[in-house]
Amino acid sequence: MEQTEFKITIYSISRFIISLVVIMCTLFILFSYIPLEKNKIISAIKFLFAISISIYFANLLGRAKVKLVFTQEAFLHIWGKKYIFCFEKNIKIPWNTMENYVFEAERTFDSFIIILNNKRRYKINRINFLPIKDDFKKFRKLFPSLANHYLKQEDESKKIEKGVNFYSTKEFKNMYYIIAIPFIILVLFSIFSPKVSLNLGGLSMIAFVLLFYGLQIRNNKKVRKTIKK
Repeated sequence: MEQTEFKITIYSISRFIISLVVIMCTLFILFSYIPLEKNKIISAIKFLFAISISIYFANLLGRAKVKLVFTQEAFLHIWGKKYIFCFEKNIKIPWNTMENYVFEAERTFDSFIIILNNKRRYKINRINFLPIKDDFKKFRKLFPSLANHYLKQEDESKKIEKGVNFYSTKEFKNMYYIIAIPFIILVLFSIFSPKVSLNLGGLSMIAFVLLFYGLQIRNNKKVRKTIKK
């Protein structure tokens, strides 16, 4: 079998977020010194401009391009375009060092993780709210079959399987319930006690976050049941 390669745009979450915050704060500080007539339309334009410029430059600073190659000997991570101030070398992972893999979908980033038998992890992140044309979906779909094909030639008894998603762990579920239960009690208390006034915007945001992560727990529970069958 010939080697197979995938070209993927990956992201450093820390670089992206730090760049976004720094650029946005800088723009808002600069805007405060510009003598513009204060009205709602100009304020809205300034806000949208700051958000757009911040996302654009954060996207440039937090983005890198790699080529992921499946060879007979190992899985290769070859840098195409590195992050700014990144001095990492290309990565080589032998097939027999892989234990399992995990795919995690967030609201802003998707992560593909390979867990190694020395308790280390190989992880790539990809932004999911911008239109990016690359081979990420194809890589994610074909990884199990390709990885196990090469591993089988070294050790027929071993298989790289899908691991437990972070949303399926007991720690995450406990953290979710610790937040969700007081939130539900607070909402019920506000409904049955007219004297209590709560911020609807804040409650809506918390409710949306809880709904999102609740669905993640539910969906990953279904996936685990399907795998067991």
